Amino acid sequence: MIKRKIVETLYGLADYFMVTEEFARQKLEFMAKQEMFWKLDEARSLCLTGLPSVFIHENC
Repeated sequence: MIKRKIVETLYGLADYFMVTEEFARQKLEFMAKQEMFWKLDEARSLCLTGLPSVFIHENC
């Protein structure tokens, strides 16, 4: 489950989902055009405001 996995790089994210780094980067860029903040669970959100950097914030 992604909630329990620690991914520190784009390569790690791409490897986890078994896609290329380019695909993972393009997916994050597409997601950022839809929403800048994606809720992961009740306490954390994926913040795409500073691509290519990606942040997970508490109550973003």
